[in-house]
Amino acid sequence: MILSILVLEDLAMAVYLPIITALLAGVGLAAGSVTLAIALGVAGLVLFLALRYGRLISRFVSSDDPEKLLLVVLGLTLLVAGVAQQLQVSAAVGAFLVGIALSGEVAEAPTPY
Repeated sequence: MILSILVLEDLAMAVYLPIITALLAGVGLAAGSVTLAIALGVAGLVLFLALRYGRLISRFVSSDDPEKLLLVVLGLTLLVAGVAQQLQVSAAVGAFLVGIALSGEVAEAPTPY
């Protein structure tokens, strides 16, 4: 139940952050709508990939060594956040979407410390 709430919060943030960013930046309705459309498109694409290829992604990322797993997930999160930032979408949205996309073995792996 708690995990479901956290995932829904992440999805809500994928919509909320571009709207707030556009409002705070003072851009027009058209520019804000484009940013929101990009954010929703990227979120939809990541959700599709997570549902369709989630096990493959988790198998690719997972490792027996907890330190290696931590570094791979951190690197993947930074990469996706950087791509999101280049698309003029909040980097936090990219980081949230990595968390949604990784599941299974990666989510259940023990922490290194």
